[in-house]
Amino acid sequence: RMAIVGKVFAEIEFFKGLTYNISFGGDYYGSHNDTYRSSELPLLGQKYYDTKSNPIAYSSSGFYFNWLIENKVNYNTTINEDHSLNLVLVQSAQKETYKGNNVTATDFPNDYIQTIGGGTVTKGNSDKTQWSIASYLARAQYSYKGKYMASAAIRADGSSRFGKNNRWGMFPAVSAAYRISNEKFWPEKFVVNQMKIRGSWGMNGNNSISTNAAIGLMGSSNYSIGGSLTNGFAPSSIDNKELGWEKTHSWNVGLDLGFFDNRITLAADYYDKTTKDLLYQVSVP
Repeated sequence: RMAIVGKVFAEIEFFKGLTYNISFGGDYYGSHNDTYRSSELPLLGQKYYDTKSNPIAYSSSGFYFNWLIENKVNYNTTINEDHSLNLVLVQSAQKETYKGNNVTATDFPNDYIQTIGGGTVTKGNSDKTQWSIASYLARAQYSYKGKYMASAAIRADGSSRFGKNNRWGMFPAVSAAYRISNEKFWPEKFVVNQMKIRGSWGMNGNNSISTNAAIGLMGSSNYSIGGSLTNGFAPSSIDNKELGWEKTHSWNVGLDLGFFDNRITLAADYYDKTTKDLLYQVSVP
């Protein structure tokens, strides 16, 4: 077995406040396993103790690789010491691949050759899954003297898990806050030393479904030809080109309070969430 996890990154500052950052990370895991049950091992059960068993060999291998690359541009500036602005642009891509196979053999003539080729293959299986996602994000944050704050963002995500006609989703979000305790009229030595009112609205997406949910699949099936059954394949599911993101719309309003120089803090929120286009598998009659 072998596992490797790593990440590299670099950052460039073009001028004061403007930076570019790139990062790449990966997670790799590979394994291989060979087992052989010798004929010298008895069959199960006491009455078979003196009877040699039929040797069995098993071999399996698999590997997993997940990589993520991200590009980020960040700009920070302060104007007249009162206005603070932060702008962010992000592009990222991620892909995961898994491959695995296994094979079993028996009827070995002896125990000299203990690899799969020394016996008769009785069963085997292979599997491959793969998914990828691409994302783009733009966000702006503004603050005036730490009293008035606002933020707006929009995110676009494209997932290979969905149908080819509906792979992309757009997810906007906005928020605002007012720190009343930074106003001049707020008493300096007051029990409540901090008070902030805030509110937000936004959307987010969910793509937690199987990698082949939108793809028409084939499954093994038996056919009757000339009065005898013959192994074959038949469709087990149909394509869903319109399968897309599950979307959650949410909004909230909140109040933050600090007492006795923030020795005691209190946060109160009221929120509402509505989820649409639920990703739920339904059996078709």
